[in-house]
Amino acid sequence: MIVSLSTTLQYTRIASATGSSGSGDASQRPRHLDGFLAALKTGSAGCNFRSGGRDEGRFNAGEASPLPLRRVGGRFCFAGRRVRLALIAVGVLAGCILPGGLAFGQDESRPGAPRAAKAWAQTLSVTWDGVELGAAVEGVSRQQGVPVLLDRRIDRSRRVSLTVADKTVRELLEEAVVFSRAESSLVGEVLYLGPPERARWLRSVVEVRSDEFSRMFPLIARKRRTLVWEDVSEPAELVATWAREAGVTVRNLNAIPHDLWPAFPATETAPELSFVEGVSLLLVGFDLAIAWQPDAATPTIELVPFPERIEFTRRFPVPRGQAAGRLVDRARAEFSERELDLRSDKTQLVATGRVEHLEELERWLAEPGGVTRPGSNPVKPVEDINAKRFTLAIKDVPLKALLETLSKNPDAKLVFDFTEPELANAGVMFDRRISIEVKAATVDELLAAIGKELGLTFEREGRRVRVK
Repeated sequence: MIVSLSTTLQYTRIASATGSSGSGDASQRPRHLDGFLAALKTGSAGCNFRSGGRDEGRFNAGEASPLPLRRVGGRFCFAGRRVRLALIAVGVLAGCILPGGLAFGQDESRPGAPRAAKAWAQTLSVTWDGVELGAAVEGVSRQQGVPVLLDRRIDRSRRVSLTVADKTVRELLEEAVVFSRAESSLVGEVLYLGPPERARWLRSVVEVRSDEFSRMFPLIARKRRTLVWEDVSEPAELVATWAREAGVTVRNLNAIPHDLWPAFPATETAPELSFVEGVSLLLVGFDLAIAWQPDAATPTIELVPFPERIEFTRRFPVPRGQAAGRLVDRARAEFSERELDLRSDKTQLVATGRVEHLEELERWLAEPGGVTRPGSNPVKPVEDINAKRFTLAIKDVPLKALLETLSKNPDAKLVFDFTEPELANAGVMFDRRISIEVKAATVDELLAAIGKELGLTFEREGRRVRVK
């Protein structure tokens, strides 16, 4: 049997190898796929395969450009970039007819991936000594089975030296990129690591656009697709293909600059996202977002500048027996470090801010024995920083980045009562690079190590730090 296919591939295309009907127990798919690969490896003169961490290979079809093949979970992923090809399938494939030919990522029979929250709550301990950031992030992603997208503007070749113990996967990755001035945002199953001004508002942008899409085109909005691409893929092609398969028109695709991206994800199983989630992740690295065109007869988007700020307002009922004003005061004290505007409106607490902060507020209000129960004490005791222990290993890191890290670190939350000019008068510049290493140190031991490197002495009162 010879099957010929001529096409222009612009994105990862996925084909099931479960049989001609495409049905059957999903748990058995990897076994079928392994058999498919074994047959190709042993009996196909037109194929050249090798086995690695993922099953990979390439078709060698005469003078046609090679077509990469790899296994992602229970599917084969054929991927290429503007490749004109002829795919020759020999007789050994007769028992594995690909149903419907090559079909883009949609596979509604595929079991859902584990909830992202559970995956990101895993804890681990690592020590990195001069490891490239890109390799470190991909290693954690692959080993822990969590998809991570590193913004194109973050230097993947930057060397990272870091020691952490019993941190969640997300906390570890946030510490790894802090010296690259990056923060995180969890979009669906994917952790995005990028510039703070984008990471802080990405979830909010996604939620607003998703809500609009759900109201205008509910059937399309509910569909989810795998987000996966091969090495040296072009983001404009990824957006174009996803939009085409979703039935969405993009008015100004040329707004996406030319770029070539490394393969994603590093995990064995590709994440499943909605159209808005996936395309938003593809665009944020170019400071772009989508805007729906309500005047269009069919689903249509325009690529627009990423919003500088976009907020939600939510209303929470105040339990009977509690005063709304008092609850607002307690919430303000609890979330003083969050960008939340809180006020009372008769029997409701009204909150405006980022999606993530509103979710934190909702969890706080719903805590067992928490503020939503009459007579409870909503104020959590402040943890004694003297009981904290810090492990840190950095090399050639700017002083300003280190101080920002210690200000944001949830265990430290230090407040430095000195300015850049004041340090300059003491002969220390904010861009000075320092290297220190401490293990299980108290906060005073940590500050002493930093001071020794700078030739300064710090004094501390609670979490406030001054130069002596």
